[in-house]
Amino acid sequence: MDDRGVPSKPCAVQVTNADRTSLAISWNPPIKDGGSPVTGYIVEKQTAWTQVAKVPADELSCVADNLIEGTEYGFRITAVNKFGKGKALESDQTCMVKSPNKSPQPRDTPETTERDTSDIKEPLQTTVSRETERDISDMKDCIAFARK
Repeated sequence: MDDRGVPSKPCAVQVTNADRTSLAISWNPPIKDGGSPVTGYIVEKQTAWTQVAKVPADELSCVADNLIEGTEYGFRITAVNKFGKGKALESDQTCMVKSPNKSPQPRDTPETTERDTSDIKEPLQTTVSRETERDISDMKDCIAFARK
């Protein structure tokens, strides 16, 4: 896939202010605009990826409404410029829509345990695709941007 010209992923998606039928979503702009200013963002919700909003480039948030109480949603945001859509930033946790007197609760994640690796004789070798290398580079840029 050729990403020249399209923006990189937006950074740091946050989902807040849940009530029975809506959530507020915010994010940071992508580090790289692909050589053309970002013209907007596409925000989608996950049950089956469905567009929630098209947001102008100067806005970095929106409200996803008409959601179903008790349903868990994930979200993704894609930056767009004159060359097209970049890669999407997906929320790292799903959030359940519930009454305003209860805060949104991230879905439970399984507990991890350490494994005994004393019997491993050689380190694991792996190959990383160019697309994965670009994703890692974009992630490092986002982390550096967030620390400034």
